Order: sequence, then C-alpha cells, then structure tokens
Amino acid sequence: MTGKGRCLDNIYIERFWRSVKQEEFYLNDYADVKTLKKAISAYIEFYNNKRWHQSLDYKTPAQVYFAGKEEGEGGVETVQECNVTTHLAVNYINQIEEANSPKLF
Repeated sequence: MTGKGRCLDNIYIERFWRSVKQEEFYLNDYADVKTLKKAISAYIEFYNNKRWHQSLDYKTPAQVYFAGKEEGEGGVETVQECNVTTHLAVNYINQIEEANSPKLF
C-alpha cells in the first residue's frame, strides 16, 4: 500500500468492484442478502483462482501470488491486489449483512 489517504490504494479494490458489478451483480437477481453474499463469495473465488487477468500476463492472481512465494519474490502490487481484494470484499459483504439484519432494542 502506498500510505494513508493515498488514492493509489483504491485502484485494486475499485477495479475488483467494477468487475463484480459487470460480471455478476448486474447480470443476476438476488432474492435476499444471503443469496447475494453467496454469489459474491463464489465470484471472489472465481476472480482470484480462475479468471485470467490481462494485467497479469493472462494468469490468475493466485498463480502470480503463489509463484512469487515459491521463488521468494513477486510483484508487490500483485500480492496486494490478491490480498486487498479478498479482505475488503469480505468486510463489505459483512457490512451489508449487518445493515440488513434486524435491530434488537
């Protein structure tokens, strides 16, 4: 990450959410938040492990990340893309679920 308050920190997650919207969300209807959460979780799995990325030389983020781990190197941006995307997406899904859960007084 480039530092607190730096716009470059958002590049990876903004790209990810654009892909989620175009490839999953806008194409399907969801009956409830639980169904949406399952669909986004499945998409995260697909995005990181099966979807080829042009910017990664047509490899998946997982392939690039684990190749770098084995070699003891790897692009910092690629590692960040994989980890930040997954972490922020899971947090966002949890926030949606909390916002839609019934409030007890």
